[in-house]
Amino acid sequence: MIFESDKFQLAYRLYNQTGKANTIVFLNGVFHGEDTWVKQKRLRPLLASNQLLFIDYPGCNGAKVHQPFSYDELCQALIALFKELNLQHVTAIGYSLGGVIAVDLALRDPTLFERLVLLNTGKSISVHGRFLINNVRHAMAEDLPMSSTFCNVFPWFFSERYLTALDGMYDQVLKRYMDYNSDRHGIGLLLDAVSGRGPRGEGQLAIPAMLLGTEGDPICSASQQQALIERFPSIEYHAIASTSHAANIEHYQWINQHIVDFMERHHGL
Repeated sequence: MIFESDKFQLAYRLYNQTGKANTIVFLNGVFHGEDTWVKQKRLRPLLASNQLLFIDYPGCNGAKVHQPFSYDELCQALIALFKELNLQHVTAIGYSLGGVIAVDLALRDPTLFERLVLLNTGKSISVHGRFLINNVRHAMAEDLPMSSTFCNVFPWFFSERYLTALDGMYDQVLKRYMDYNSDRHGIGLLLDAVSGRGPRGEGQLAIPAMLLGTEGDPICSASQQQALIERFPSIEYHAIASTSHAANIEHYQWINQHIVDFMERHHGL
């Protein structure tokens, strides 16, 4: 399905709708789509009472970009989409950039979500994250081959142990990144919008929130995670000993158990 704004599209898919009064919204990290959530979308306790909403940002997976847009306009469009769908009892699960977006949305509209789960997320886009984004922006502007661009992107997200396990799947993983981010112009404008994100406003979160991180995250460091907790002291925080920026994939059992436990303690599944 497509949600159309003046400047861009959001693509979205709703699953498990029949008879479900609650919704879980999954907010992706940059360059990542629904495949990121493969270990969460099959989690039986979540499927029992929740419909699942997956979103592709402008420029991703066929969602078109008509003209340049701002980070604020992206946030406004996401809020408009949720309201158009008349979502009830919403839990937002945001990974990396998606976690930053989830917090910003919750501050803009405190009635939007009932709970937040943040994965591999910090107070803002980290220095390493900005370098990664700028490297891709530069590669897009220079019209470098997509294979050259993304072969230097996806290793940032995973631990050495996981990359070793992926060795025989290199071509398949690279193709997924290239296919999902194939709109060179649209991805460039999305990265421009994200890079233009301004400082976060005042105020505290009015809903339960939890941050799940990794101690050796190469993109969102432990100090970035701690800065988010200091900014929002009500956030429950757990970290696992790992060097991954994709805990929802590499440590999905730990992530899933914490998600289920958190949701059960706050308003139930």
